[in-house]
Amino acid sequence: DDVPVIAFERGASTVGLAIQTDDGVLWRVVDRFGMPLYESTYDTRPVVAPAGDGWLLLADNQLIALHGDPGRTVQNRVIAQVDLQPRISAQMVGDRAGNTYLYLADFNRTLLSLDADGQERWRVQYPEPIQSPLPPLLAVDQGCLVYGLDADGRLTAFDAATGSIVAELGLYPGGSRTGRPGSRLLQVESNGELRFSGGFLSQVRIDTHALAADVLDACHLG
Repeated sequence: DDVPVIAFERGASTVGLAIQTDDGVLWRVVDRFGMPLYESTYDTRPVVAPAGDGWLLLADNQLIALHGDPGRTVQNRVIAQVDLQPRISAQMVGDRAGNTYLYLADFNRTLLSLDADGQERWRVQYPEPIQSPLPPLLAVDQGCLVYGLDADGRLTAFDAATGSIVAELGLYPGGSRTGRPGSRLLQVESNGELRFSGGFLSQVRIDTHALAADVLDACHLG
C-alpha cells in the first residue's frame, strides 16, 4: 500500500518522515538504508529540525530531542512544555549549544528561544511580514546570530542571546509572475559567511561580520 507521507526532512545521518494515519501523524526516523530507528504518533503534525546527529520535534506542545548514533535506536527526551500552540507554518532551528529557536506563526508572530534544559531565554515579536502564507525561513550560526528570511526578500538578523534585531537587509524577490518565494535559500556556511536568496535570480554571500560585528565580537559560546 502507498504510504501517505505528508512531510520529508533530511538530517545529518538520518531521514525523517511525517505520515498521516487514522490515529494522527506518525513521525518516523530511518537510517540511510530505510531501516526505522524511531517512530511515534502525535495528534498534530510536528514541527521538526535537524540537530546534530539527531532531531528536534515540537509535537503536541512538547519540545522533544531525539538522539542516537546511526544504526542504533534513537532515544527521545522531553525538553520543555511550550505554552503556545504553534500553527502548521511554524519553523524551528537549534544551535550547537542546545538552544532552540521557534517561530510559532501565531497571532502575535512569536519568536521564542529555549535553552538546552527547556528554560525560556527570551520571547520577541517577529517583524510584521507581507501578506504571504509562507513563513520566514530560519537559520542559526554556532549560537551568536539567528536569521529570518521573509517571502518578500527581507533578511533579519537577531542577537541569539537576547532576541533583539541587529540588522535588516532586502533582496528583490521578483514580481507577482517571476517571484518564487518557495525557492528561497538561507544557509550559514562554516566559514562564517551567510548565503541567501529571495527566490528570484540573485543569490548573495555576505560576511556576517558586516552585519553584526559588535554581536559576534562579544559572543562567548560555551
